[in-house]
Amino acid sequence: MTEAEPEPTGAPKGLRAQKVEAVRARIADAAMRLFLRDGFEETTIDAVAAESGVARRGVFRHFATKEDIVLAWASAAGPELVGFLDATGCQARPLDAAANAIRRHVEANRAAYPMALEVGRLIERTPALKARAHEKYLAWEELLSDAMVARGAEPMVSRMAAAMAVAGLRIAVREWIASDGRLPMTKLLDDAYRPVWDPGTDRQLAPDTNTDG
Repeated sequence: MTEAEPEPTGAPKGLRAQKVEAVRARIADAAMRLFLRDGFEETTIDAVAAESGVARRGVFRHFATKEDIVLAWASAAGPELVGFLDATGCQARPLDAAANAIRRHVEANRAAYPMALEVGRLIERTPALKARAHEKYLAWEELLSDAMVARGAEPMVSRMAAAMAVAGLRIAVREWIASDGRLPMTKLLDDAYRPVWDPGTDRQLAPDTNTDG
């Protein structure tokens, strides 16, 4: 078993950060494989260390608990989500901008649906994970809100828009997992957003390109 070499003191900050993120990703990916194959409770930190090639103390340096590993893995797509924000929409229609960003993100990641469903089932059947699942959504709310403010939206409006958009995602995901992935995710999102979206106005979600039923 090996551990990632410590960063040279004089190494550029950007390079150090990239290396740290690479080690964290290696640990998280290895842990998720084990959690899904062997079970969350049954998988030990020693097993994660062996699978990732990072020493036990190195695993704890990056993650205090196994729950932290799952949360970090599940939250990793947040920065990509922000990339789907429309800068003009953030100022004019922040709720639509946030909801559309989430919808585009969901559509762009169809290839990840099988893994997302497995992880969702794992979280639902593991009390320790289910109790902390909301933390991912809170992190995404903050990312979306900060990104909208950076694009010219008012802070309080941005926080509300991000909270409502992410709440719709959370509800849609739970329904999707409950259906064992059979219900179309984009349709579930549209249904979740419908109470705060008036089709009679010019406020509109992204065009539906769903072909999964």
